[in-house]
Amino acid sequence: MSKELLEQAKAVAEKSAADQLRGKDVLIADLRKQVRSKAAQVEHLEKTIDLICLFQDDTHKPKKAIVPKSRSSEVVPLIIWSDWHIEERVERKKALGLNEFNLEIAESRARKCAESTVKLIRLARNNAHVRAVSILLGGDFITGDIHQELCETNLLGPAEACIFAKNMLANGLATIAAEKYLETIHVSCVVGNHGRFTKKMQIKNGTEKSFETIIYAELAKMFQDKRFKWSICRGGVNVTPVTPEFLVRDAHGHQFKYQGGIGGLTIPLTKWVHRLDQSQPCNFNRICHYHQFGTPNPRCLMNGSLKGYDEYAAEHGFGYEPAQQAFAILDCTRGRIGGTFPIYCE
Repeated sequence: MSKELLEQAKAVAEKSAADQLRGKDVLIADLRKQVRSKAAQVEHLEKTIDLICLFQDDTHKPKKAIVPKSRSSEVVPLIIWSDWHIEERVERKKALGLNEFNLEIAESRARKCAESTVKLIRLARNNAHVRAVSILLGGDFITGDIHQELCETNLLGPAEACIFAKNMLANGLATIAAEKYLETIHVSCVVGNHGRFTKKMQIKNGTEKSFETIIYAELAKMFQDKRFKWSICRGGVNVTPVTPEFLVRDAHGHQFKYQGGIGGLTIPLTKWVHRLDQSQPCNFNRICHYHQFGTPNPRCLMNGSLKGYDEYAAEHGFGYEPAQQAFAILDCTRGRIGGTFPIYCE
């Protein structure tokens, strides 16, 4: 009996010793886990301290760059004036309450257009030489009576509208010419699709049938100062060498059509430019007609309008756009367009 008790006691002692060993193993594993965790924390803190010390290193003193005040480069402002439609009437109640237009407003906006243009020229002159500007007179300065509704609603007849538009343009050109630092004022002229004698567009004799040909000829007579360089296009597309290396193509824009689709005017415009480049490559294009300021692609600047949002835009669901024209800066040193800006007209 005592032998059995002895064996039982021995078994209990062995089990107790095994349990103690297992407990110690668990304890050791837990302690090792804690050590690894603390080591990771220490490593993270050491990296954080190193990063803090790096940013607190005051051996490097900031050095300001010396920005020269002198004008080290030369730029040429590229300007578009077009789509003034000066004798057209827009009633606010028919244009979603967003715009109205009449002869008084047209005169005010034309004056503001010239003032804003000069301000942008002066802005370009702050950090660069500005000796020349290139202005596109892009057509549709008058609306004309090409549709029955225009015959009934226009505020002036075509002949009277020509005189009014010529006077407004003359005032604008005189405002720019008053900037005496300008040595050259390039004026490129193309006719639009509105100011024509005929009911339908004619290509072969389009300029001969346009009232705007008369306007441009009269302006050229008024501004015979040697600073003015006139280029009155006898066709629908004009090419102006703004610099010997940089050619600008000018057109009113009715030569291609927007027929809907994603991308808006970008695709038809790009295709049209590509076709013309095959005959005479140009660096840049100035386009009017669509009353939309912007850059549909990097090589094209499109113009807004002086008339602004009208009944046609409201009924067709076009997005609102204020009365504005277009301005770009050609960096002559790099041969690239350095920026485009709206010319606000109200």
